[in-house]
Amino acid sequence: MNTQLPVTDLRHTNHLIHLKVKVLDKIFDALDPEPIAFRKLDPDWVDYLIDEMNDRTGSKPVNLSLEIPSATLVGTSPLEVEESIRREFHEHVRMLERRLKEVLRIGRISLAFALCVLIIFTLLSIASERLYLGIFQRFFSEGFVIIGWVALWRPVEALLYDWWPIIDERKKIRRLIAGKISVKSI
Repeated sequence: MNTQLPVTDLRHTNHLIHLKVKVLDKIFDALDPEPIAFRKLDPDWVDYLIDEMNDRTGSKPVNLSLEIPSATLVGTSPLEVEESIRREFHEHVRMLERRLKEVLRIGRISLAFALCVLIIFTLLSIASERLYLGIFQRFFSEGFVIIGWVALWRPVEALLYDWWPIIDERKKIRRLIAGKISVKSI
């Protein structure tokens, strides 16, 4: 994350993020040629807000108050900036929901595949016990079982843990959406 964001946290309360923004292009993607009303938010700025949300406990909405120099708002009204930020927050939530569905879909497919691998390697373990392999018999028998169980590692990790950070980020952005977004020209 870019630590040189041109913002200064003026007030820190549980339900307010008040920032003084020096350059409007640091909120919105500077490479996007669209007018401000249609630009994507800068990913570093979104990460900054999510980090700020880590300090705000609870489930109540969090208001976002921005002070922007009028010189950077040339051709854009504060209301357009507010609407654009809110629209992009909604789009970010939709993107997180798509990512969540994809993580769970891949987890389910991987789990089905891993269960097949577990069955195959368990059958190989049983078959290796019936063969005379000398000193290697136990090595193969237990090795096949271990490989089968290790195949489950990643699918189980995806289904148990990988979706929590996505849910957490979505919750934080929804708290910002539920709060008031205000832009003041200074």
